[in-house]
Amino acid sequence: MIQAFYLPNVAQIKKRYENNVQTLLKYPFLFRKDFPDFDSLSVQYFPFDDNGYIPFYKNENRFGSYINVNDPVIDRYFFKNLDKPILASDVYSQYQLEYLNDNVRKSEWVGQENHIYLHYTNWCNFCNFLSCLNFKQLLPDKKIVFLFEEEISRYPIDFKKEFGIDYSQYQVKPIGIREVNRLIWHTQLAAHNGGDFFNEIFYDHPNLLVFKSVMFKNIKEIVKNLRRQWKQRGKLSSRLETELARLRHPTDKDFLVALFLNNACACCDNFRFKNSKLQPYSEQYSERKKRKKRSTQKRNDGISR
Repeated sequence: MIQAFYLPNVAQIKKRYENNVQTLLKYPFLFRKDFPDFDSLSVQYFPFDDNGYIPFYKNENRFGSYINVNDPVIDRYFFKNLDKPILASDVYSQYQLEYLNDNVRKSEWVGQENHIYLHYTNWCNFCNFLSCLNFKQLLPDKKIVFLFEEEISRYPIDFKKEFGIDYSQYQVKPIGIREVNRLIWHTQLAAHNGGDFFNEIFYDHPNLLVFKSVMFKNIKEIVKNLRRQWKQRGKLSSRLETELARLRHPTDKDFLVALFLNNACACCDNFRFKNSKLQPYSEQYSERKKRKKRSTQKRNDGISR
């Protein structure tokens, strides 16, 4: 088994492990550095297919069950409590690690501590998985904080005290075109199906970017026209025009997102909240909303009388 399935791949597996170790040794938010040598790992991972491995536990001289590190399934809800930074335990799925990295904004962009805290309950098990996971692509933005075993007591870290980083000095950065990597289409299948009830909830959420109900049957033509005419003044906000101009080769997806952002920011009255992580809060905008609400209430009172 070892000669047939493990040895032909061991050089690649060892290289992946060593690349992960070298990357993590330089990472500022990982506080444990006693990585074992590759040959000292207690688990050997036999490649089974493009997505997973069969683990062999050397100390027990037995094989374990198939592990798919790229299974496109989110098996837990990471965003239950947004009042604190995300804390996730024993995430050994490459797909879920990339999902978190894609969906959590940098602390500098939201003006508050917003790291992803990954807590691993067993250091040795984490080291074993470095043979089949790839952390290098997840760390350039420094979004992740690693905590091992008893280090969980450090959650959440006071970055101002420990690292001299005060994220509150940053303003919330408006969400960018290339930040949007997932669009959720809420489709209404009948005239009266409760969809508008959920829309009202979506519109009032400070950290959801929503687009009011619209017919998108001609979306391909709309994107095509926008690609051809976007440089004409007034088609998009100046910020989005500038961002598109800086993209080397903007794609149809970029233009679709630009259209979405342009309309979402313009249409959603409830988008700018003080605690929003997507858009800077504006006192002037807030006061305008209050005046509009008072005017509407006064008009409704007049009708009721």
